[in-house]
Amino acid sequence: MKCFERAALPNLTDEERKKNVHFVVIGGGPTGVEFAAELHDFVNEDLAKLYPDVKKYVNISVIEAGEHILTMFDKRITHFAEDKFKRTGIDLKTNFKVVKVSDKTITMSNPTTGEIAVPYGLAVWSTGIGTRPIIMDFMKQVGQVYLGLHP
Repeated sequence: MKCFERAALPNLTDEERKKNVHFVVIGGGPTGVEFAAELHDFVNEDLAKLYPDVKKYVNISVIEAGEHILTMFDKRITHFAEDKFKRTGIDLKTNFKVVKVSDKTITMSNPTTGEIAVPYGLAVWSTGIGTRPIIMDFMKQVGQVYLGLHP
């Protein structure tokens, strides 16, 4: 809501409006994909009614380091979700790794394009889960075996 309120201020340029309502989700797993889809619905079904002049500036981006989103599921689910995002206008950036986050931009890197910095209004970090290195070291010291995902 705060991003929409800022974007609705009368003294902003179009670029400033776009920045304020550029929502970036980092991570294409189940949580990131669900958040992006719910945010899209919230923007289009609710906020567009409250802020009709701001709606045209909204951009929702999902940044995923791998080739596809939802890689832990059957490929049919992956392709369905990617196609749905394309149809609804959610910008899917695969094969990009986030290398820096500042208060104004997110910098991502791709082997083909190099580094790209994009301005944003709200970022949601939803990348993988794993045990912190200090805990991993402690577990080794006490003879525990880690059976989950590796960071």
